[in-house]
Amino acid sequence: MTSLSKKPIGVEITDSAIKAIQLEKNGEQAKILKLSEVILAPGIVEQGRIKNEERLIMAFEELFSKAKLGPVIEREIVFGLPENQLYVHTFKIKSHKKKERNNLVLKEIKASIPLEKENLLFSYKMIKKKDKTEVLLIVAIKEAVLEWQGLFKKLNLEIMAFDVKSLAIFRTLFSEETKIPICTISIGATTTDIAIFDKTGLRHSHTINIGGKDFTKAIAKKLQIEFNQAEEKKQEVGLTDKSGQIFKVLDKILKPMIEEIKELLDYFEQTTKQKIKKVILVGGSSKLKRIVDYFNDNLSLIVKKATLGPFKKEMSLEHIESFGLALRNIDKKWAKDISIPIEEYFLSDWEQLTGSSISGFSAFSVSSRKQVKKVQSNKVMLITILIVSMVCLGSAYFYRNKQKNEKEQELMAQIKQYANTQLFDFKVPVIVDPSEYSTEKIRGRIITNIIQEAKDYDAAVLASKIVVTEEIESGEELLPEPINKLVDQDTVIFPIAIKWLAYSEEDASRLFLREVDKINEDNVDYILDKIEKTEIEATQNSNLYYMLGSVTISSSEPIGTES
Repeated sequence: MTSLSKKPIGVEITDSAIKAIQLEKNGEQAKILKLSEVILAPGIVEQGRIKNEERLIMAFEELFSKAKLGPVIEREIVFGLPENQLYVHTFKIKSHKKKERNNLVLKEIKASIPLEKENLLFSYKMIKKKDKTEVLLIVAIKEAVLEWQGLFKKLNLEIMAFDVKSLAIFRTLFSEETKIPICTISIGATTTDIAIFDKTGLRHSHTINIGGKDFTKAIAKKLQIEFNQAEEKKQEVGLTDKSGQIFKVLDKILKPMIEEIKELLDYFEQTTKQKIKKVILVGGSSKLKRIVDYFNDNLSLIVKKATLGPFKKEMSLEHIESFGLALRNIDKKWAKDISIPIEEYFLSDWEQLTGSSISGFSAFSVSSRKQVKKVQSNKVMLITILIVSMVCLGSAYFYRNKQKNEKEQELMAQIKQYANTQLFDFKVPVIVDPSEYSTEKIRGRIITNIIQEAKDYDAAVLASKIVVTEEIESGEELLPEPINKLVDQDTVIFPIAIKWLAYSEEDASRLFLREVDKINEDNVDYILDKIEKTEIEATQNSNLYYMLGSVTISSSEPIGTES
């Protein structure tokens, strides 16, 4: 639970802008005190990660000094961690004792979250149902959280909470928890975020890396016009002319998005036996002409555009998230919402908790907690604590020994449970044109680098890779070899164009694991050991490639046909 503030500030950041709103409680309602927005130049923030800290600090200083209705003086903020740095996952949990809960959650993280190299910060919330218990799990990339935490420290800002965007949007749209299942679709500049809520709160959240800028780029490419001109055309025409070029361009991008949204809605309905009753569009691109009609027609559901009620004259739809972030710290009914922990609390090594190893993982605090406040030192209390500690030391020694023996027995049982190891080879499609993306393909992009001169081909490749590595965005991986590698490397003629494939690590891990699930017809319990991407295959379609790789799992019994 987050401590309440008298005048909290909600801060939202995307790759293209920072938005902030300061609220004050006015009876039972919230009152907007100050509102500010600063546009970010490309290259300052990318995929929710800081790329140019110096310029970002300058942008924040401008944000707080030029706030509408006067500069912001208070320094307590609720920050919306970018969705592409978060994983939201809901899963059922078997009957257990409370002391076993951490192990069960960690086991699920290892099996379900496609992160192999990053450390993790996570929180979870137990969802009690009549006949079962579910867990809402929020996992963040530790490196990203610490990166933002370090920035705010330099700005002398006190972080009251690292919040979740979908929860902030919900608070703005609804005065209380919903009694019927609803879905919010936030179409931003670079991503589209889908969230599903029911009477227990947030159930699912998913991010698609396509947004309004992709719409504009596709229009500019099709009509062969500048980006700004394409943006004007997009706003002017939208989805009004079904026979026009702009509609066809937008339709080509939106159709795969719709299919991915349908897949998420179907999954929710199948697993919960609940029917989505309402879909609400938010975000800047929700203002596109006839987009509500388009979603209505293609989702076959009641779709409505978000409304701002009494605040429609003071803020735009683009400020929905920052408003909801600030609302968290002004209304006690929202203060209990799950959030990413600010402080690091090591529980133990991953190996000690799960009985098996995975490279690069460290586990942190597993529950949302109250914000730790600065406390004055109290000598009397300190002495008391020391005396009690000395008395308890002897009994604690015997307790720890007993606990250690129990843990060792538990770990041996887990190791035995997952003693069967299997390796599978798969081939998964990669698409490098955003307009051709679907949920069955990995998102990728080609990066071409021209080397004017080098000692030999190997030196050219090395020089190119160093340059291209700087262009990799957060969440992307680079294939180790160029996709146009020369067969005859002794006859290279400079200058030479070297092409690399950057791909979405999240998509790749998700689709390789999906291949495992396809052959796991008996739903055998297994955990992921590693995923290795070995090579890439070109096709006759210049936008389509195939990624070859292997998946190694540990399971309770063999599944499928082992390679």
